[in-house]
Amino acid sequence: MSETGEAGQPTLRASFDAVILSRLRSIRWGNILFKAIFFALAAAIAGIAQFVTWPEGASPTNAQVVGICATIGVFLAALVSIVSEKDATREIEIAQRLHAKAEEYRERYESTVRDWPDIERMIALHLVTVLFRDALEGACLAMSGDERTLISSMTTLAERSLPAAAGFSYADEWTICVYAAEPVEGDCRFQLRLVEHLRAIKCGKDTARVWPEGRGVAGIAFSNASEIVVADLTSETARAVFKPSGLEREYDDDRYRSMVAIPILVQGAERPWGIVTATSRANGHFNHEHEEGIKPIEAIRALADYAALAVAMIDSRDRAANSPPITKSP
Repeated sequence: MSETGEAGQPTLRASFDAVILSRLRSIRWGNILFKAIFFALAAAIAGIAQFVTWPEGASPTNAQVVGICATIGVFLAALVSIVSEKDATREIEIAQRLHAKAEEYRERYESTVRDWPDIERMIALHLVTVLFRDALEGACLAMSGDERTLISSMTTLAERSLPAAAGFSYADEWTICVYAAEPVEGDCRFQLRLVEHLRAIKCGKDTARVWPEGRGVAGIAFSNASEIVVADLTSETARAVFKPSGLEREYDDDRYRSMVAIPILVQGAERPWGIVTATSRANGHFNHEHEEGIKPIEAIRALADYAALAVAMIDSRDRAANSPPITKSP
């Protein structure tokens, strides 16, 4: 517990300690004064008594000499006792400061333990962005491949760090998927086909569902070109809005409880290039509620942003390669 509170004002604990120390100092000085008066008075009375019984013109008896010496010894002992008395309030003050310091370190430790998941996510998210950047730089140097290959490479490269940045643990059941939009033959609408995925339960890409535009969380996020976060897919409201009729699977309610879908928005494009989705078996893993620290959704947003950058970079490269060479006029 710190010595001061907001705006440098002393805390209740600090004020209480100051009052206690003040009272202890008053008691100490009162005790010293009492000792000084008591012992001085006692020694004076004893000494006077010895001299009163001493006949005029006669020498003191041996008993009187002993009494006088004892009186002087008592007086000196009392004086030494008063002078050498230690100030206990000083030790108490030091102990209180040490206790306050220990409380401060305890609070820091508890704060670190409490914030450690955020720290881990922050470290993992930083590593994810570094890996994504490395993949993009490598693609620039290679000058080969298409956007789907590059996004697949980015996702695979971050297969360890990306789940950690999204707040998933080894015991969780989760998915992170990247879908590309492709036109439906004979229709003006689009569908979302899996490009790459990371899953706690491994499965092949060929088993992934293709999401029609406007159906399911991913399809609706694509249609509206906006981010969608669902804290509980099993709620009645979520079922009414996002239930993909005809595309359900028997394990959906058990595996997919909370979900986020983020469009891959490329500047200048009329529609999203695709969608990045993430699901968790835990209710509320993705949610709209305010949370301190780094939210799990930030890792999915980072993937969507870097995927958009990859698409824009490949598109720019292809346009530059297909443009006619510039000839100089004679």
